[in-house]
Amino acid sequence: MPTRPSLLHIRRALPADAHTLAQLARQTFCETFSHYDPAALEAFLREHYSPENFSAQLADTSCELWIAQSNGQPVAYAKWGAYKLPLAPSYERVVELHRLYVLRSHHGRKIGHLLMEKALRYAADNRAQAIYLGVWSLNRKAQGFYGRYGFVKVGEYDYPPVGEVVDREWIMMRECGE
Repeated sequence: MPTRPSLLHIRRALPADAHTLAQLARQTFCETFSHYDPAALEAFLREHYSPENFSAQLADTSCELWIAQSNGQPVAYAKWGAYKLPLAPSYERVVELHRLYVLRSHHGRKIGHLLMEKALRYAADNRAQAIYLGVWSLNRKAQGFYGRYGFVKVGEYDYPPVGEVVDREWIMMRECGE
């Protein structure tokens, strides 16, 4: 019997999605960053990836959160909006891609590309001259993904500590056409 193709639905997240986003964010963060002390990681996740934290983000009009569902199950999410990175931007009108995470089990299915296209559309709709993002300095796969979209490294900073570990982040930027 042939398997049913995956039905993918990408939509803007709603306030009712706060709990789902928190669970998805925790899972994707843990899949990406497995080098932390478990107790420190749990404390970090409680502080930064709680349903209450996502409720506040969803209420923030300076950003947008999007969720991708495959066959009704959450598999990816992204957040973009106001620029908050610790580097003076090279342009007056800029936006930031804050997060783009896909469950490891769904890598290679073009979900990240679909979310990236939405982020670039957001930048164009807001007449941004450039879009910035932060990416872990050791995440070569993500850096390659962003590089295929024309992002280039323009700076670095220290990510907030997880326990005693302070990771280095790259700041990448892509110019937007007007």
